This record gives sequence, structure tokens and C-alpha cells, in this order.
Amino acid sequence: MATYVEVTITYQSGVVKCSPDTVELHFNSPQGPDSVRWILSTGTSSLQPVFTWNQGCPFATMRDDLTHREVVGTDNKKVAGDYPYTVTLTNPQGQAVAGVDPAIRNHN
Repeated sequence: MATYVEVTITYQSGVVKCSPDTVELHFNSPQGPDSVRWILSTGTSSLQPVFTWNQGCPFATMRDDLTHREVVGTDNKKVAGDYPYTVTLTNPQGQAVAGVDPAIRNHN
């Protein structure tokens, strides 16, 4: 069963932030965590997140549940490494509003 790290995405005064900025995953540990739940929070109600993986995605499954304002990455591929990514928030017209470059460290 997946265990999650929660990452909160906020947008305020033209700046998007992910907290925590870097996530540590432990895919072979029974206590985990091995998955991520991104929660869209302050200032994001009219914005949609777009995820771009710079060196591949550590998850086999990425699920958007924008009704509940969250995105979930599960089914860890169990490949150790650093996975930098970009979260870009877009407006209803699909235009980029702001972005941030956090990372995931995937460990054995």
C-alpha cells in the first residue's frame, strides 16, 4: 500500500511555491513514503497545474483529481535517483501564470 508525502502548492503575489520543495521517498521501506500527493491550496482555485518531468517521472501513475484540488503520483518505479520537475500553474485560457522547480529524491 502506498504511503504519501503531501506537498502543498500555493500561489500568492505572482509566486508559486511547493512545500516541501524537495521530497525524500523510500520505495523499499515498509514505512515509506513512496508516493506524493500534491494539494492545491492558497490562491490556486482558478488555476490548473501542469507537471513537467526533467529527467523522467519516478511514478508509473499520475492521477489528477482536480475536483478535490489534488494530484497524486503512485506506483513508484523503484529507480533510485533525483527527479527534478516543474509545476506550472495555468489560467483557464491555458496560459502559464507562474512556475516552480522542486525535486524528488527517490531512495531504496
